[in-house]
Amino acid sequence: MSSLIVAIDRKLFNALKRLKRKNVKLLIFITATLNLILFVLYLHHYEHSSLQDNIVVNSLYSLFSIMQDADEDVITSAAILYHKLNFNTEAKWINRYYLHENLLTVPYGNRKNERLESINDLEFYDSDPRLSWSVYLNYLINNEENFEEMPFSWYDWMDFDMYNKLLSVRHSNENNFTCEFAFKPSFDFDTLKSIESALQERLFEFEHEKYDDRNTYQQISKVRNNVDIEKSCQTVPGGPFQLPFNVTTLVDSVRPEMYFINAKNYLLHNFNNPISITILEGGKNSYRVNIDQHDNSNMIQSGLLKQFVEEQTSKQSNRNKNIEFDHISFYENFLKTDIASKLRIEIPYCNKDIFNKNLVDLSIDDFAFDVAERIKGLRHDLQTFNNLTRHDLNYLSSLENSININPALAPKYFNEARNILQFKSLGHHRDKRFFNGPTTEGSVEYADRLNSLIRTFQKFTISNGIVSWLSHGTLYSHLYDGLAFPWDNDFDLQMPISHLHYMAQYFNQSIILEDPREGNGRFLLDVGSSISVRTKGNGLNNIDARFIDIDSGIYIDITGLSFSSEPIPLNKRVSLLTADAMEAALVDETVKNPGDDIKNPELGAELAALTISELKIYVDEHPNEFATDQKKKIADMAKIEGKLPITSPSKGLTQLQRYLLNKRLQMVNCRNGHFSRFDMISPLSNSYYHGVPALIPNKVVTSLLKEYNLPANFDFLVYEGRAFEPKMKFWISVSNLRSAMNTAKDQNLEYIESTPDTLSFNDLLRAIKNLIKIGSHDYLSAFFNSLSMTNYRLKELEIMYDDSITADEKQIALQYLRTTVGPTISSPGKDPIIYTQEKNLWKSYEAKLSEEEKADIILYVEVNALNNFWEKFSDLYNNRLYDASGEVNLNEVGLDLFHNYKEQGMNIFAKDPNIN
Repeated sequence: MSSLIVAIDRKLFNALKRLKRKNVKLLIFITATLNLILFVLYLHHYEHSSLQDNIVVNSLYSLFSIMQDADEDVITSAAILYHKLNFNTEAKWINRYYLHENLLTVPYGNRKNERLESINDLEFYDSDPRLSWSVYLNYLINNEENFEEMPFSWYDWMDFDMYNKLLSVRHSNENNFTCEFAFKPSFDFDTLKSIESALQERLFEFEHEKYDDRNTYQQISKVRNNVDIEKSCQTVPGGPFQLPFNVTTLVDSVRPEMYFINAKNYLLHNFNNPISITILEGGKNSYRVNIDQHDNSNMIQSGLLKQFVEEQTSKQSNRNKNIEFDHISFYENFLKTDIASKLRIEIPYCNKDIFNKNLVDLSIDDFAFDVAERIKGLRHDLQTFNNLTRHDLNYLSSLENSININPALAPKYFNEARNILQFKSLGHHRDKRFFNGPTTEGSVEYADRLNSLIRTFQKFTISNGIVSWLSHGTLYSHLYDGLAFPWDNDFDLQMPISHLHYMAQYFNQSIILEDPREGNGRFLLDVGSSISVRTKGNGLNNIDARFIDIDSGIYIDITGLSFSSEPIPLNKRVSLLTADAMEAALVDETVKNPGDDIKNPELGAELAALTISELKIYVDEHPNEFATDQKKKIADMAKIEGKLPITSPSKGLTQLQRYLLNKRLQMVNCRNGHFSRFDMISPLSNSYYHGVPALIPNKVVTSLLKEYNLPANFDFLVYEGRAFEPKMKFWISVSNLRSAMNTAKDQNLEYIESTPDTLSFNDLLRAIKNLIKIGSHDYLSAFFNSLSMTNYRLKELEIMYDDSITADEKQIALQYLRTTVGPTISSPGKDPIIYTQEKNLWKSYEAKLSEEEKADIILYVEVNALNNFWEKFSDLYNNRLYDASGEVNLNEVGLDLFHNYKEQGMNIFAKDPNIN
């Protein structure tokens, strides 16, 4: 192996020499360890070196803990930390969590760094996942013989950092913390300064500069709201874990830092507990734990933490020995217990094995669901056997409510934080209950949260055999590099209506906890209250369910596809139906003249049984029963119903006939009127997205052309201020790309001869080095961490669109790629909680380092990372990225889009690939 693949220019070399003179120990240590990593990667090819990498990395981070505890070498430990922060996405904590050093050491306030005597002295604590996991898993293990339900508090499973800071200065600011304080549009200047003086640090970071001087503050303090404080808040005694006010109504017409306080207070005291917690075991199994519905005590108030500490203390020979909250050990012990077997969920009719197949055939029956029959069956089981679970009962109640709602009258279920003030309308994409303002679009943390969100949802569906597939913009983004578009702020997935009901019955109102060995994600699965309604109706409930990150409010939109009476739209982009198919369906006798024995399963009872025309007549006859906005909406819908285009296949048909026509044509839709033919969806194909398995609809291009002007070529693209560079296999901001390409001919940067759309291999290296030089450190980290995913997607595209091989040959190659390379794909993003911890830790190290020391550490770590990164790119360039001795030589199969995307990538997205 060459000593360095990446040629380091003179300036970089001089920096290394300075570092060597200043700290020989650091240079020797970093050189040895990083070269060891490179050596392992060299001996064991990239796709097969994860075990060896883990051994090296774990050794490094164990050494970091020792160094940090001993405080022997700040520079060395800072270098290890910087490497992990930016170039390792494994969900491994860089330090350990102990009773004395962590839980009982006050993190802020006028008692900062004080060591408390016992847990009885705690008035707040951070929701470190290691603490929560350890205590609650220990409770489950100890109660496996007579377990019924587990205590729960939102406080133990969410980020309350800013709220805890207020609790830490409660005694010195008791007069400030009132209902009036909580509902002001922004902080009072003097109150904020008083709080931060007591804290000895900032209360929050987001747009804090607006409060830093009175002149700027005057601009944000001009905002007013019209909150009825008496109706929205109650004064209560303050105390441990309790500010002296109780928010009873969520009002989001305040700035984000104020709403954060309100939302957290509301969750603690006035929001229902979830029905259960679901613990994931990777993508293998799910374990559902019932939650006490009548108690919201946290682990101190419930006594669980006291029991844990006493039990762990009794197990030690030395009672003064510190207690570690080793959550992974508790988790793995839990998996071995009998209670885990009792709590494991197996859903009838759901097949986990589908994710082991290249192609997944769905049944047309998956898209039909008779709600009335399901209610009848559940009622029978309840009355005959009395064996319905808490989730079953909730599901039954939801169905009985849903089936009796007319689509025009269904109230909006999901609510976003739309009215947050001075937040650039970003609240539109956050759940109102879990809004956490500081997590802003475009930031590394936001990208990490999106990554955690989709990865955990995919593992959740896989572990339960629930079928869903990527759709809309999420499907579009997968097409290019297997990652979300950098400008997207949520994900879209679809599923058959039957699987939507499976998910609703077993997991609605469950907190889904990611396998702690893979991440610390915490999500609420929330299904809407009208899922039996399958038409657009009043348009307030186009989304059937959401998978919500409870630490930020960011979510996945989930929609079910089913047969319905929704009129088939005329799509200008692509024709979903041939004239012959339409004509044959319209003359079908069942469609033309449905008998009296044929019923529309959408219809419920009373008002829910009325068509929109019939409902309009009823409203006109009973105007006092409806609100003004309801009457207007129903009148508007009735007008639209009668104005279908003359060319619409649904024109002139009754509601029942439309339903039968759609079923005859095998046309399924979501509640927002997006239609697909059954054969556009099935068979689904197994792929990877964000490093985890994901299902993709059969006709990807056709599906995308319905909604987007999909470019036919796999080529250089510019959109939303970002450029897709095929050789980078990545979307990079146009401004950063200009700097990387050195369009200004800066002599301090590398000279680039080629253009962005004809970027040569050597210029690619120069461009990445330029990004480092201009301080765009996040891009090197993003390139490095996503490389295994983008390489996988590139090879998948090359195989799928190679028309020189048959569909069967493609399937053999795709299966080999999926089963041998797929499992080695690393997460393209860090766990958000670990990222935040390491980022804050890095800030503390920055305070101890000189600017020169910090610059040298960053430079040295990044040069070594670039060297590692470039080795992978060199393997790709030389067609030796994959092990050539296996069943399929992936280096040789498929197109060569990396080298020849201009020629071989032309028009490949003009049609669907022939893979089955």
